[in-house]
Amino acid sequence: MDYICAYCGKSFKPDPRVQNQRYCSQKNCQKARRTSWQRQKMAADPDYRENKERCQAQWQERNSDYYRLYRNKHPEYTQRNRFLQAIRDNRRRKDKQGKMLAKLDSLTVKLVPIQAGSYRM
Repeated sequence: MDYICAYCGKSFKPDPRVQNQRYCSQKNCQKARRTSWQRQKMAADPDYRENKERCQAQWQERNSDYYRLYRNKHPEYTQRNRFLQAIRDNRRRKDKQGKMLAKLDSLTVKLVPIQAGSYRM
């Protein structure tokens, strides 16, 4: 009996040792299976998520200059990223409400009338 792969949509013969197999054995399909499992695990298991975040933070401490060096060695990546970011920025500028793109932590000014009275500095 053939099954349909949840990722590529092609039919495959399941491995008899694997119950409820949903993905075929192609490399891309297995990568999609692992990614899906990891997303579900991150959402459901706080210990797994905490351990993953801690490991990533430790790696980043050990390799603090990795991304800077990568960008220096791959100028085409940097150029492409800047180009795509400009497209994303333009798309966000032209949102439905006509709001301009701004930093998330920018201050909003609320004019509050000053009440009459004595103030001390």
